[in-house]
Amino acid sequence: MYRKLPRDLTEGTTTGATISVITLVVAIYLFISELIDYLTPQRTSRMLIEHNKEDYDSQLQINLDISFPRLPCDLLSFDAQDVMGSHSVEVSGHFFAERLTESGEVIAKDEVKASRSSGMLGQGLWSQGLFGGSGVAGESAQRVRKMLDDREGCRLVGFVKVNRVPGHIHLSSHSVSFLLGGYGSYLGGSGLYHPRANSDDDKKRYEIDMSHRVNHLSFGDEDEIRSALVAWPHADILAPLDGLAKDVKRNQLGKLEPVVFEYYTKVVPTTFISASGVQRVNQFTANSNVVPNPLLPSLYLRYDLSTVSVEFVETRKSFAHFLVQVCAIVGGVFTVAGLVDALVDRSIAHMMRKATLGKLG
Repeated sequence: MYRKLPRDLTEGTTTGATISVITLVVAIYLFISELIDYLTPQRTSRMLIEHNKEDYDSQLQINLDISFPRLPCDLLSFDAQDVMGSHSVEVSGHFFAERLTESGEVIAKDEVKASRSSGMLGQGLWSQGLFGGSGVAGESAQRVRKMLDDREGCRLVGFVKVNRVPGHIHLSSHSVSFLLGGYGSYLGGSGLYHPRANSDDDKKRYEIDMSHRVNHLSFGDEDEIRSALVAWPHADILAPLDGLAKDVKRNQLGKLEPVVFEYYTKVVPTTFISASGVQRVNQFTANSNVVPNPLLPSLYLRYDLSTVSVEFVETRKSFAHFLVQVCAIVGGVFTVAGLVDALVDRSIAHMMRKATLGKLG
């Protein structure tokens, strides 16, 4: 089938060598392109109507890591509520409050104690105030004063599980005058008091500053999210607010403007399907707003769930498909090269015959 001519009966030409080199380069280029295409997974996406009853019956996990560099933990409270009026009572054991120095170093890490009536991040400072007291115990008041004097901050890390209905997480601050027993001079601007706040530096020190940084915010199981980020490196849609920082501005008098930070998120159930497995997570879109508020500053994280889900599918071409493509490339390139070589040889031979006949004539 495959006959070979003796080497003595073949003749090498410059055009044949040139065509051979070009053919080899083209074949190598096409082979590498096909190899890259074979090794690169094909990713497609589609949108579906969310109809999984198990997802609606289960709870949604909200992962939150947020830092308040100029607000002590004992002045911060936490609450989660949905449109049905349900307050989350599953906070205990899932959230931790880290006390931070002015430079951001961790002083202590305390488990957040929360109940249906109180979500204070400190050590029970709300107890007397909620139930008829005029403030807090002297020891607790001294603790608050020391935190303010040391310019402490707070970092809240953990997660909370909520019902799969629209709702919000509320982080609010509380008046220093209340925590210190209800006496002192009013500072204005943010509803703050302190008995010895006379200098401008003291006034700034005892102001409630809700400036913050969102270190991480996501919806769903953290392990699933990490797996999805490993398999899908560009899946930044799972945590688009990470690294966002917001500062409270001062007015013309140098006082902090009392504001409410509002974040609106639309949560979209998302499924990543690849050879490594299936990850069921939630992506979300977000926008924020800053609203002036004459009362105490606070932060709202409002969330709503989409009725549409997104599915990303990763597929790879089979080795058989790759092998067929390589054979087609090699066969096609060498066939075309043979035709080109034959055409060039015939053209050259025809021109040489014409030249010879011209000389003889």
